[in-house]
Amino acid sequence: MFYRKSGEWLTLAVGAVIALYITSFFTSASSIHDHEACARLTIEEIYRQEVRYFKEKRTHAGFEGLLANKSVSHSPSLAAGAGGLLDLERIQLKGSPLHELATDGDYFFLLRLLVPSRTSSDLVGQGAGARTPIGFACLCWPVRFGITGESSLYVNDLGFYAVSPNSFGILDGYRSFPPDFEAPAAALPKERAKKGALWFRLDDLTGDS
Repeated sequence: MFYRKSGEWLTLAVGAVIALYITSFFTSASSIHDHEACARLTIEEIYRQEVRYFKEKRTHAGFEGLLANKSVSHSPSLAAGAGGLLDLERIQLKGSPLHELATDGDYFFLLRLLVPSRTSSDLVGQGAGARTPIGFACLCWPVRFGITGESSLYVNDLGFYAVSPNSFGILDGYRSFPPDFEAPAAALPKERAKKGALWFRLDDLTGDS
């Protein structure tokens, strides 16, 4: 009788551990899905705000510039608080002023402002000052691969939108920083990009600003 009850308790304990593991697995998967969905909303929001800013100012801006623009920072999608610029915390970067980094705690968002290349005439006379941004690119990736998210996203000022399943965690926190902008920019459907990261082109975002 004692051995039979011991076996029953052991079976129940094993079953409880398995149930806890399954529950934890699905909870983790659900959290990752939610974080990725929020990252997608945010990067789409960044694109829309950049488009609006450019229509108004004829240039592009970093995170602070977008938030300083009242018509941008009070958009309905931002007020909802589910993915947007207002949820991002700036991270100071040393080096190029054309790069800005921010995070929502689950994903990093690296915004790169694009400026015209300098010409010989720019190096003399009045053309040697700061150059006005004429485009942008934004790349986002998980803060901790497999925990806060897995896939990565990219968008630029042309509305080119690409996603990488990032299955092997090539883009993962600060370990891969600074990330490669060339791979997603050159991505075509079902075409393998550089460094083993698969990037696939999604529907362009033009027209929904």
